[in-house]
Amino acid sequence: MKVSRKQWSSHAGVRSFHVSLWLAGLVQPCWSGGNSVMEKLSYKILVGFGILCICLVISAVGPRLYAAEGAPMTVLVKMSDQLVFEPDHITIHSGDTVEWKNTSVLVHTVTDQPERAGNPKDAVLPKGASGFDSGNLAPGATYRHSFSAPGRYQYFCKPHEAAGMTGVITVVP
Repeated sequence: MKVSRKQWSSHAGVRSFHVSLWLAGLVQPCWSGGNSVMEKLSYKILVGFGILCICLVISAVGPRLYAAEGAPMTVLVKMSDQLVFEPDHITIHSGDTVEWKNTSVLVHTVTDQPERAGNPKDAVLPKGASGFDSGNLAPGATYRHSFSAPGRYQYFCKPHEAAGMTGVITVVP
């Protein structure tokens, strides 16, 4: 299909989209009177779109894609110099383990013991779950805890609780 110069100039939105694709090297220019842009799309667009779709599926499914069905997983949470857990909210399955790594130059803790919290809302345990405390974690140190009881766990860093260093783990069956 041929596209005349007049047709090309009458579709500004389509033109700018096609120019963007051309600049990215994904299509051949067609405004010189050659075939339409749709006819000049190379398989690069299809491959690129396929790769994008695969990446979106992998990111949506998350790390469970690589675990054997029902196999417990380990999720990493970092403790930073900005006095936050990264990420501060995670969802895991019963039997999974969370590993906290102190990537900070400061000492941190991972504590979910209501009796040690300055604010009771910072330490929440589901029914039947036991509290946990890492003790002081020096820079570079790690702490691991496996979760079996489903529910919501709210935990905190003892030295930095007042600064808002808290995290939430939701455990699903």
